[in-house]
Amino acid sequence: MKFKAAFITGAGSGLGRAFALELARRGADVFVSDVRLETAEETARLARELGVRGVAATCDVRKPDSVAVAGARAEAEIGPIDLCVNNAGVMVGGDIGGLSLDDWRFAIDVNLWGAIHGCHVFAPRFKERRRGHFLNVASIAGIISTPETAPYNVTKAAIISLSETAYGELGKWDVGTTVLCPTAVKTGIFDSMRSDNPMHRALAIKNSRAPGPREPSEIATIAIDACERGQLYVFPQPDGLAAWLAKRASPALFARLTRAARTNEWLEKSVEKKR
Repeated sequence: MKFKAAFITGAGSGLGRAFALELARRGADVFVSDVRLETAEETARLARELGVRGVAATCDVRKPDSVAVAGARAEAEIGPIDLCVNNAGVMVGGDIGGLSLDDWRFAIDVNLWGAIHGCHVFAPRFKERRRGHFLNVASIAGIISTPETAPYNVTKAAIISLSETAYGELGKWDVGTTVLCPTAVKTGIFDSMRSDNPMHRALAIKNSRAPGPREPSEIATIAIDACERGQLYVFPQPDGLAAWLAKRASPALFARLTRAARTNEWLEKSVEKKR
């Protein structure tokens, strides 16, 4: 399925901008939204340079009315949307019981409610037209549940479940769903990470050197290809795919290894070796 008009959240930078530009290269008009209008406008300008319609708007995915208004404006300005990219996300790290409940709510509101709001707005439209696709951006964190990033893990695991549910439920209306589970990608998500633990930032630097495709443009190309094929799961890097297969093969053993890694401070030792 080739897409004609896409709605993208968190499109002011990183993966969101990469999705918009990859879709523009394929001839799709794009409605790019972000909490920061100036960055969304820059993405829209770059899309227009590729010969398509690019429209920017402010959208706070935590607020259902904001997503609904942006969705209606998108269809008014670029036509019927046939791809909704629920991309907006934040990183929150810290200990269970130590993290503030405000940090938990922040992660859940942006990561999970943002995806739910996008699905809520566009699912009825897609069903009515019997045409449409969701691309939900999760993370390998939703599979492997790394210690000390519980809010991020929980929200990304929920996005995977949401995507699996949508894939099964909406198929009879010819509506597709793809869930993207990358490992390390060169975006700015760690720049605004909420965490009072310096180890988290050190680990983020380590992850930026991980193997596999890491540029947002590479990940976007893989993800849009998968959407066009109607593929549900996308693990764009070999380390993420290996982790998913290992957990599927023996979930209990995988959990014990994760626990051992935290107990023996393998993460800290690994980070120190990279310095």
